[in-house]
Amino acid sequence: MLELISEQPIKKTRKSHRCHGCLEIIPIGSPALASTNVDDRIYTLYFCQSCADWLKTECAECRECFKDYNNGMFEGDIETCRRERAKAAEDVKRVMAGGEIWASTLV
Repeated sequence: MLELISEQPIKKTRKSHRCHGCLEIIPIGSPALASTNVDDRIYTLYFCQSCADWLKTECAECRECFKDYNNGMFEGDIETCRRERAKAAEDVKRVMAGGEIWASTLV
């Protein structure tokens, strides 16, 4: 089971990292969040500022991916969640405007 050891904000990264939340590259000198965890081993995941903010606000309330993945988050989950929420918001707007939603649910 995944256990969080520490979360450390980084003001400026010394090297580039890949964001665990959206899979984008975090450039040298960028702010980030380093999350040190232990599962079978100790490792650090890095999150860009946008994903770190999402973790603190949206993920803190939702925790949907943690339920689905046995208390863990896979690479790219934050970006997937953003896309799914944006699509759901568009569907709601379409329904409120009287448009059809059935075609988008078939995809």
